[in-house]
Amino acid sequence: MRAQTIDDVINILDTIVATCVDENSRAGFFAALYRMVTVKVKDAVNAGEFEDGDRLEQLDVNFANRYFDAFFARQQNKPLTLAWDYTFRLAPKPHPLILQHLLLGTNAHINLDLAVAAADVAPGNAIHGLQRDFDHINTILATQIDTVQNSIAAVSPLFGLIDRVGGDLDEAVTRFSIDKARDAAWEKAVILAGLDAAERQRTIAFFDLRVRLLARALCPSYIVSSLHRQVRSAEMDDVPAVIEWLGR
Repeated sequence: MRAQTIDDVINILDTIVATCVDENSRAGFFAALYRMVTVKVKDAVNAGEFEDGDRLEQLDVNFANRYFDAFFARQQNKPLTLAWDYTFRLAPKPHPLILQHLLLGTNAHINLDLAVAAADVAPGNAIHGLQRDFDHINTILATQIDTVQNSIAAVSPLFGLIDRVGGDLDEAVTRFSIDKARDAAWEKAVILAGLDAAERQRTIAFFDLRVRLLARALCPSYIVSSLHRQVRSAEMDDVPAVIEWLGR
């Protein structure tokens, strides 16, 4: 199942979210969040906020299709990238925090898929003409930080406490992390855009390995501390309800 338009992206995300609800799958946490952000991007395209709305929509579609390819490959036991394989392998596990599930999906999608999608839609020197619209996505993401934090706080009470105690500090760290991830994705996109097909595939494989290593650092396959267990024990265990909250 692949998208041709941004409306297709939203519709396929609806299908994935519904599937995850039916299967009680924590993979739906990221899918719900992704859908919410995609709607905001669509609104920005329709409002004329990008220099080239058609090209931005094609980037959004290419970007989403890499996630769809990974999601359905996992369902059909077909090969997928190392980063997504690790992410989906942890989806059935009960020990990762809700935030960790979101970070794993974000890591695989931004740190790998975004660079590949950008290089595909603007190969060669055309990549440089994409940068302004690429950077504008950061602004859209930044406007959603409080919404996401509020959703997580509703299903993870101890996260909410940390959020309230932390004041503006955690928001600043989150913005910095998003900016750094997208800056790194842009650097990778520029590299990939200048490569021939064979070298591009070898470089993507190298990037994939690095992103998987980062995923293991974000969420090891075991519980690492008593604090982790305490935060996790306070979280909502109703997976469909968590998916609903994150999609609001």
